[in-house]
Amino acid sequence: MRPSKVAVICYSFTLITIGIFISKFLFFMNTLDDDVSYVIKNTSDRYKVIGGDYSNIQWIVQISDLHLSTFRDPDRISELATFCGTALDAIKPRVVLATGDLTDGRSPNNREFTEYEEEWRAYRDVLKNNSVTNKTVWLDIRGNHDNINVLSINSANNYFREYSVQGREHPRSYFYISQMDNGEKIGFIAVDLCLTVGLKLQYNFAGKLTDEEEQSIRKFVQQARDYDVKYLFWFGHYPTSTVQYPGSKVLREIIANEKTSVAFFSGHFHQVGGLAPKMYSYQKEGFFELELADWKSNRIIRVMAIDHGQFSFVDEKHGEWPIIFVTNPKTAILVPPVKYSFIPFSSHIRLLVFSPFPVTKVKLKIDNGDWRECIHVNESFYVIPWNQNEYQNGLHTITVEAEDEKENKRQITHNFSLDGSRLDRKFSARFFLMPNLGVFCQFLFTSSVLLCVVPLLIFRYLVSIYKVEAEEITTIKCGCLMRLFRKFCILCDMNRFFYPLVLYPIYLLFGPWLIAYMVDDKIGVLFSWGIIIDGGYEPSWNLTSFGWKQGVMHLFLIFHSANEVDKKFSRVINKQNYSSDFSIIRCLSLVWDNFFYTFFISFQILQTLFFWYSIGFLSLVIGPLTSWWLILALWIKSEIIYLSEDKILRLGQKWRPAL
Repeated sequence: MRPSKVAVICYSFTLITIGIFISKFLFFMNTLDDDVSYVIKNTSDRYKVIGGDYSNIQWIVQISDLHLSTFRDPDRISELATFCGTALDAIKPRVVLATGDLTDGRSPNNREFTEYEEEWRAYRDVLKNNSVTNKTVWLDIRGNHDNINVLSINSANNYFREYSVQGREHPRSYFYISQMDNGEKIGFIAVDLCLTVGLKLQYNFAGKLTDEEEQSIRKFVQQARDYDVKYLFWFGHYPTSTVQYPGSKVLREIIANEKTSVAFFSGHFHQVGGLAPKMYSYQKEGFFELELADWKSNRIIRVMAIDHGQFSFVDEKHGEWPIIFVTNPKTAILVPPVKYSFIPFSSHIRLLVFSPFPVTKVKLKIDNGDWRECIHVNESFYVIPWNQNEYQNGLHTITVEAEDEKENKRQITHNFSLDGSRLDRKFSARFFLMPNLGVFCQFLFTSSVLLCVVPLLIFRYLVSIYKVEAEEITTIKCGCLMRLFRKFCILCDMNRFFYPLVLYPIYLLFGPWLIAYMVDDKIGVLFSWGIIIDGGYEPSWNLTSFGWKQGVMHLFLIFHSANEVDKKFSRVINKQNYSSDFSIIRCLSLVWDNFFYTFFISFQILQTLFFWYSIGFLSLVIGPLTSWWLILALWIKSEIIYLSEDKILRLGQKWRPAL
């Protein structure tokens, strides 16, 4: 029999969906591949020999995700004071980058999200009491936690403008130039990617490159060229992978097209709960992106240096002394997947050792060689002669041991290569830093909707065929596939279940999810593609992360409903009756049958309450994403329980042969 037009449409739609899935998957995997074949020129080619003298070197420090709070973990504030005092006095950086989430913005019960002035005062007082601006140049910038419940940059509760170091003069992106002792200039471009309207916390995880910020950044790049900046550091709170597309692509191209760009430094991810502790990646556009673990829970700081044109860095836990940092040869982590046209010759290994107490001993060895004492040149700077030609091939390891007069002793290993060999970068780092996570989450959301809708439409069509050609289909032998086929055909043959189950995920694609107070006194309408608020539109891809989770839950509801309807159908057709007598086996059976349903319902209740507490009661009333799905799931469950035998018996003649 020739397939009907409906069948052709269903099959074509399914094949197209599968094709899109495969193409997106391959594109995503290709994005994670950091192999690059083109040739670049090393920025350090103006230094023909790297010697043992204290020259052509400057170091800076980065700190991120402070989350200073007056409600929880007071050690964040007290230890930041120690960092601003003891640590900065020991390290003496020319510049400190504070890359966002300076304050926490959460209430004591974690239900409300807003800016608390007391937290910002604490941040200001720590810096002021330790005379930070007299010691170094403190370059701070906003993160998503510094822009919670803030309607605009000029809002009274935008405390970044009042209490930060740079906020008064630079409320958003800005440019700063520092000069090394040798006269070379280092430029710093702070990239503010916060949303124009600072939504409440769960909606502002994604960054956005506005047209105004793009123009400012391009202007800063031109200024860097005009001032003959040799090294350009980019920093912000949001990794480029979290920026709303196509802003992420534009930002990466701007960074990569500037030949003096060193790297892009960010925070925000908090090690993804420990899944990605060292998030370093080389973007396909041609630059390094280095995310820093948080101060909030891990107290991590980063020390970076430019030594004779070579950039290197080390991430260390605050309070662990001495900090040991080899600046030449640079770490193999920073060997890009490209071919260098020039490798500088060096006569000395160069390193920095920082401690609040006088350092008494520094020694090192290369690979399995002998330990050798390092020469103290100046303050924290040490060197040791070496023969570079002995280590031209492959990866090698420098082991350094240092001790101060308080008997603080540490040993570190430093991998390097001179022929372009590099360390394998962690897949987790590439996964979170290289692709655009917004596109990925949107793809997951769309796929979850299609998985909910397309099978139901196909089974609905098969039901119409079954009515005409029952004698052909019922000849199929009974088995697992046939029972699965029957479960979904019975479900799709009942309009009261089919239409709600298929229309809800379609609605998620186009209709509003919530209507609630996204900012105090401002009602916003939340869609899968963004939020309409205060007469404007804020795109936010992280909304789709709620959407695809909802799609997964709805997919489970479909399977659960099909299974429950089929079980009741089987009992009625086979004239099986439940005994009202209590039995342990029956109780265990009921618990097992409803375990996952109860789990998902409980999860949805918690999510609904979370939205209610954070953005108000209105989200509970007008909440298709949360409370309405909960009502739908409970209604379908009750309809199945109270499904009349007459309606089941009407299906019996059609489906009984497939039992």
